Amino acid sequence: GLTNFRHFENAFDAAFNHATLKKSNLSVIIIDIDYFKRVNDTYGHLVGNGVLSTFSQMLLKISFPPNTVISRIGGEEFAIILPNIN
Repeated sequence: GLTNFRHFENAFDAAFNHATLKKSNLSVIIIDIDYFKRVNDTYGHLVGNGVLSTFSQMLLKISFPPNTVISRIGGEEFAIILPNIN
C-alpha cells in the first residue's frame, strides 16, 4: 500500500540529502484531488473513502522506477518521490 506522511517526510529528507550529496536529480509530484469535499458532502464518507482507495490502487499500478515512494500525505493529498528523475 501507500506510505503515510511520516514515512514521506523521512523518505524525502533521505532522497534530498542523497541528491544533494551525489548531485543527482530528484523529482516530487504532489497530487491534490480537487473538490473532494464535495464528494464527501454529496455522497457521504463511505463513497469518499472508496474514491481514495480506488485512486490509491491506480497509483500503485503505475510502473514507476525503482526506489519510488508513493504516499498519502493528507486527506486527499498524495506525493510521489522519484529519485534520479529530471
